[in-house]
Amino acid sequence: MEHRSQNLAALLILCLAMLLSGAARAQEAEPAPQNATLLETAKTMQAEAESLRKAADARLEEENAVCARRFLENDCRDAARKRHLESLRASRHLAAQGRKLEYQARVQERDAKRKERAAKAEARKQGGDVAAPLDCSAPESCEADATPP
Repeated sequence: MEHRSQNLAALLILCLAMLLSGAARAQEAEPAPQNATLLETAKTMQAEAESLRKAADARLEEENAVCARRFLENDCRDAARKRHLESLRASRHLAAQGRKLEYQARVQERDAKRKERAAKAEARKQGGDVAAPLDCSAPESCEADATPP
């Protein structure tokens, strides 16, 4: 049973490493993905990290139950804790990358808003400080703001 859980942990770590290397290559290939895509990827990475953490916790509980029946119980539990910590490190690394992507998306969104505001301010300067046109999507707002000629 212990051998199988070691193989499972090794497989999970290998899959995680492949996922991370693929994500790194994808980041190099794509100059600036859209914010929605970044946020979606970040949320997916964070959710996957959480599921990896839960799987590692469940695996530790299972291994501790197996270790309780062994002669060298403490050695077995120490080995299980080490494997658990390795899985947790991988999970934390994935979660950190997800948070980093989320931060990048927020920065891109903030920068886009700043550029938009700067463009509007520049347009107002070029227009000779003329007030921006009214937004008449709601008729009552135009009627209240309209001044008689």
